[in-house]
Amino acid sequence: MQFYQGGDMSTAFYVRQQSASKAGYIEYRDKNNYTLPLVYGEYQLNCNVAAWKGSPYLKVEVFDPSNAVIASTIVKSGGCVNGTRNATITGSTQVALSFYSLAKGNYKLRFTPVADAQGNGGNWQEALIGNVWLYQKGNPLAFKNANMVPEEWNILDAGQKVSAGTAVSGPRIFKFNQGGYLPTGLYIRQSDASKNAYAEVGTVNGYGLSLKKGSYNLSYYAIGWAGNPYVKCEVSDESNRCLGSQIIQCTNNVGKNLNTNTYGASYGVVNFYANHTGYYHFRWTPVADGNGNSGSWLELVFGHIKIQQGSANAKSMVIGVNDGTTTGIDNAVDGKKKQDIWYNLQGQRVSQPAHGIYIHNGKKVVVR
Repeated sequence: MQFYQGGDMSTAFYVRQQSASKAGYIEYRDKNNYTLPLVYGEYQLNCNVAAWKGSPYLKVEVFDPSNAVIASTIVKSGGCVNGTRNATITGSTQVALSFYSLAKGNYKLRFTPVADAQGNGGNWQEALIGNVWLYQKGNPLAFKNANMVPEEWNILDAGQKVSAGTAVSGPRIFKFNQGGYLPTGLYIRQSDASKNAYAEVGTVNGYGLSLKKGSYNLSYYAIGWAGNPYVKCEVSDESNRCLGSQIIQCTNNVGKNLNTNTYGASYGVVNFYANHTGYYHFRWTPVADGNGNSGSWLELVFGHIKIQQGSANAKSMVIGVNDGTTTGIDNAVDGKKKQDIWYNLQGQRVSQPAHGIYIHNGKKVVVR
């Protein structure tokens, strides 16, 4: 519809639900060669919602390539044009729905008029939707620009929130000139044992890590900036209930030197089960020991973060360093050829690997 007096929207989609027992919605999906292909990363869906008549609610949903809902919200329509196009639309409700794309493929958007905030159907629920746009906000799990504090992250340093933007000291993104498992990573520290210090993603407004119900593996690498600190990784839901955690030791450090490689980084993986479709967050905290005790001047760099669906018990699932794909057994070597740096499947460094499955150069290898 076109609204001649303009306002919040000059054109809008009219959508209705005539009967509570029958569906009524509009979708943008793979139809007539109009697709919505998305890649990995964070996205935000914006639109304005007004009422054609009455005061309907609107459910907004995002579906992934498997046709599962990964993000949704229900809002009350603001403003009403009382069934006429010769009106100025004012007071409409603005929707900003953030979500995380975990799989490449064609996505779908659905807009459904409903009767209440619980999403119940109703008779003659009529709404207007306009200014629909979707934009990519990058991948908050990938660290790119050196000497930057990423805006997608909440970072505490000695109990103080670190401001996003360019930084020349304190927590920030580091780039290692000789590459390794962490070509770039986020430097964090615990400088005072009596104060909180951590880095957390998924809690900044507009950067929600939306996951559908299921089992997941969260993996990463970490290396000491100095010394051999430990790092605790935690996964929590919207109510801050911890769904999974792990503490690993950074068995190597870079000696406060960026002109080196990070092939000595330790590998960590947290397996967890998301019991509903919603928003989750991940936190990394420098700690002094395997029990998670606090300490002073614990400095480390972590990164190469990957999240994938999989069995919550599958600790052998490893993310390939170069292409981010899930790998199976990549190679088999004789015991006499054991060399370089090895880790067990819990991310602990092993100096003399015996027979079994280990992580070597970021890949899963059988030692015979």
